Amino acid sequence: MSGQNLVSVNLAYTTPYSPYIADYATFGGQNILQLTNNTANTQQVKLIGTITGDDNGLFLFTNPDYSPAAPIILGPFQSFTVTASSPSRNFLDQQNTTSNLNSQQKQTIAVSGVLPEGTYTICVRAVDYITNIPLSPESPSGCTTIQIAYPVPPFLLNPLCETVIENPYPIFTWTPVFVNGSFFMYDLYILKLAENQIPEDAMWLAIASNVGNPILIPNNVSAAYSYKPYDIPLQKGQKYAWCVRARDLSNNITVLNQGRSEVCTFTYQSADTIATGGAVIPVNQVGGAPQVFNLNNTSINGQILYRYYNNENLGDPGIPAYNPSITVHQVPLNHQELLQQGSQSTG
Repeated sequence: MSGQNLVSVNLAYTTPYSPYIADYATFGGQNILQLTNNTANTQQVKLIGTITGDDNGLFLFTNPDYSPAAPIILGPFQSFTVTASSPSRNFLDQQNTTSNLNSQQKQTIAVSGVLPEGTYTICVRAVDYITNIPLSPESPSGCTTIQIAYPVPPFLLNPLCETVIENPYPIFTWTPVFVNGSFFMYDLYILKLAENQIPEDAMWLAIASNVGNPILIPNNVSAAYSYKPYDIPLQKGQKYAWCVRARDLSNNITVLNQGRSEVCTFTYQSADTIATGGAVIPVNQVGGAPQVFNLNNTSINGQILYRYYNNENLGDPGIPAYNPSITVHQVPLNHQELLQQGSQSTG
C-alpha cells in the first residue's frame, strides 16, 4: 500500500456555515473529522491543514514546524473521531498557522475573528508524528468546501424616509433576513432627534451607548411592529430617526453592517395641524369655514387638500382637489403671484 494511503481522512462541516475562523479549527459536535487506519500496523499521527479562499485569495496553512505534545495513536484498522480533547487537534489554531494576509488583514481577523465572504476549501492531512511523511492522500481527499456569505440587513419599508406621519400608532415594517437553518429577531430603535443632528451618527451612538435615550422595542419575531398605546408617546412636531437591527439567535450568522438597517427619519404631526417652517397652523375640517393662510413663501410637507379661488382663468379645478402624489407644494405669496405663475407656465 502506498505511504499516502495508509490513513483515510474524512472532514465535514454542517450548515449554516459559521463566519468565525476559530469554528473551523474546533472538532467534535457538528464539525466531524474522522481518521481511519487502513493497515494492520499501529500509526502515530499528527494533523496538518490548509484553508484556501477560492475566490478571495486567502491562504492559511499549518506551520511546517508544528509539533503537538503527543501523537494520535491509531491501532490496526481503527477509526478515530477527533474531538476537542484529542491530541494534535490545534493544528489550525492562530498560533500554529501562517497566512498570506497583510498586517492589517491579520489584525482585522484577529479582532473580529470573522472570515471575509467567499468560497473556502478546507483540507486536512495525516502525517507521521516523527518524520512528517504524509500518511493520507493529498487534495481533494480530506477536503471540504464551504460558502460564507453574509446576508444583508433589513430594509426599512414604513414609515418611508423623510415623511410626515399623522397616526400616533404607526406600523413599522421592514424586510426580514432569511438564512436557511437560522432564526432572526429584530430590535427596533426610535430616536428623538435634536435640531441639526445627523440621524446616522445619532443612531449609532444610541445603539452602541444608549446616547439620546432611544425608544427600544427588542426581540420582535416578525418584520413588523405596530406602535402601542402603552409605548412612549410620540411628540407632536418632533422629528425621529428609526432603525432595525437583526440578530441571529444562534450567533452563527454575521449580517452585514452588524445587522443594522439604514437609518430613516419621520416627523410626527397630529391629523389636524400642518407644520410650516416652525409654525403650526390649524386646518379646518371638511365643511368648515374657509381658512385664510398667510404663509409667505414657504412649503408644506405631506398630502394636502387645496383649492385656489378665482383661478378659473388658469384652468385649475374650481372645487377642492386631492392629489396624493404631492409631497412638497410651494405656496404663492398672493393671488397676483398665482396669476403670474400661471401666465409664465402658459407662455
